[in-house]
Amino acid sequence: MLKNIIGVEEAGEILGLSPGTVKNYCNEGKLVAQKIGKTWLLDKNNLKLTYKKTINSLNDVYYNGLTLSSTSGIHNIEEGFYLAFFSNVRLSPQESTSHFKVTWDLKPLFDLNKKGEYAWGMPHAMEGISKKEEEDLLEYISTLEPYGKKIDVRGKEFTIINLPTPLWDTVFRAYAKDFEGNLYKFLWNVCNIESPFKIEKTNDPSLYCSKCLRHWSIDRRCVDEAGHDYAHNEV
Repeated sequence: MLKNIIGVEEAGEILGLSPGTVKNYCNEGKLVAQKIGKTWLLDKNNLKLTYKKTINSLNDVYYNGLTLSSTSGIHNIEEGFYLAFFSNVRLSPQESTSHFKVTWDLKPLFDLNKKGEYAWGMPHAMEGISKKEEEDLLEYISTLEPYGKKIDVRGKEFTIINLPTPLWDTVFRAYAKDFEGNLYKFLWNVCNIESPFKIEKTNDPSLYCSKCLRHWSIDRRCVDEAGHDYAHNEV
């Protein structure tokens, strides 16, 4: 209804945010709003932040001065250990693309979380739950292990209701409430929280063997079995 339509100033007062921040959130799609000319209009009964970025994608990692980007998804190799493949980000056409194997040991995180002792930080995505969905969720949430810790998300305080639990692979989910009692879903990709346990280079096209003329690889043997004689390839 029209009586529920408000501007950014009133929305900011309700959310505890500056009008400029509310405008930014409207532009970024983090608040449901409609723009009429140069004016943002919001529904007073639907002031729920939605903050999203890619959950499944892995962040870049850094190794010996190189920026590495993922070339594969995450794989569980044994309990608590996860593996993904990366390559270096080429800054110029002259640079070669090397490949790397990146491993995470997430068992300490899992163990701390089971005890309720892991300090969950900024979620990688959050989404407001509608009143209709909330009615169905509340009974389910009551069956989950409570957590009850507070967290600041972009200047707004939330209480994480339940202990975050795995949703798929390394993505964890929990439900949270803001100070007005509005319900949200939080998601974290824990490989984007914890640093890798080990980074190994698997091949390097800039190094070639003068005997077999093949580039360096962690598991490659020379044709004469006497060992490789590697040298940098001249560009």
